[in-house]
Amino acid sequence: MTRRTTPSPLLIPPDSELAESPFVAMDFETANRLSGVSACQMALVRVADGVVTDELDTLIKPPSGWDHFEFTYLHGIGPDEVRDAPSWPAIADQVRDFVADVPVYAHNAAFDRGVWAQLDEFFLSLIHISEPTRPERIS
Repeated sequence: MTRRTTPSPLLIPPDSELAESPFVAMDFETANRLSGVSACQMALVRVADGVVTDELDTLIKPPSGWDHFEFTYLHGIGPDEVRDAPSWPAIADQVRDFVADVPVYAHNAAFDRGVWAQLDEFFLSLIHISEPTRPERIS
C-alpha cells in the first residue's frame, strides 16, 4: 500500500511563521461579480504571537454604477446596510495604517488581492486616494 501525502501549497506560511510574526488576515465581500470596485465589506485582523491584537471591520459603500447587490443572499449585505457606510477613499488611510508593513494573508488570496487592486486603481484614477493602500504581497 502506498501512502499518499498532500503537497503543501507554496503560498501557505508554515505554522512557525504564523505563530511568531505579526501578520494581518483579511477578507472582502463584494456586492456583485462585475468588479472588486463593488466591495461592500472589508475585515482585517492583526495577529501577533498567535493572539488577535486588533480588528478593523467596516462596511464599504460601492460607488454609483458598481452598487448592484447580486450577492446579498450570500453575505446579507445590501443597499440598506451600506447606505451610510464610508467609501473606499474615506477608509483608505485607516486601512493602510492598520496593515503597516506586516504580511497580509487571505483565505482566497487571488480574489481578495484582485478586489484590493481594483479598488485602488479605480479610486487612484479619480484622484480620491493619494497612493495605493494594497500591500505588495497578499498570500
